[in-house]
Amino acid sequence: DLSISSITVTAGTLSDIAGNTLSQSGTVSITAGANLADNKAIKIDNLAPTLTTVTATPTGTYKAGDVIKVILGFDDVVTLSGSGTISVTLNSGASITANSLTSSNTLSIDYKVKSTDFIENESKLDLTGVTLTGTLTNAAGLETSSLVSSSIVSNISSNTAVYIDNSKPDISLTSSGPVNNRSSVNYSTDESVGTVYMVLASKTVTNTSHITSLPDREYNQVTVNAGTGTISTTELVEGTYKLYHIDLAGNVGSSTATITVDNTAPFITLLEPA
Repeated sequence: DLSISSITVTAGTLSDIAGNTLSQSGTVSITAGANLADNKAIKIDNLAPTLTTVTATPTGTYKAGDVIKVILGFDDVVTLSGSGTISVTLNSGASITANSLTSSNTLSIDYKVKSTDFIENESKLDLTGVTLTGTLTNAAGLETSSLVSSSIVSNISSNTAVYIDNSKPDISLTSSGPVNNRSSVNYSTDESVGTVYMVLASKTVTNTSHITSLPDREYNQVTVNAGTGTISTTELVEGTYKLYHIDLAGNVGSSTATITVDNTAPFITLLEPA
């Protein structure tokens, strides 16, 4: 707020109506709590509003259909003119738009991920461009009719780790069967994060809940930490099984091959007496 930094008496004296004279000369000190800013909220603003920060929430990895909130931060409380729009482009190839902002220094825009959205080199989500139609006006009445990404001092990736992943893992079963439920099978996959599941092939699987809602003995799981690994067959019921790899975004990849779990020991039947 506006304050007086100093008062200087260069000639003469200062007196009140009772005739009392100010004892100080030259630079006069201001009593604590008696400055202008202590009594009035006055701001001097000669700068048009600008876009300064961009964040997104929540942190995580997202696929097609997921919604991320992208939040724009301005250096002042602003209002967007009635017919105006603010459009944002992202490094995923997406463009999102808002057409309402009243007396706020932040603007939240929902970003619904599309199946074609993609970020090279598995980089984090960032804003790459911004376009304003109409005007933004701050409390001092100063307006701007353009916004530029170069004014941003803190982009999404500086604040939040948000990734876009629309690729299904490519998982292969590399063991041959049959096997029993006291062993394990081998797999290879092109992603090193997520979870691999061994599930009865007769079950429909399009998401994690389809698996975890099954009885315990109809599936097993293991956390992926490399491109190859093993998954246990312990306690699985007999049947034909497939492997599924579900990554951090929820994309589901499945093996083409299946494997049989056989828990029945062989037996001999005597057909004729010796």
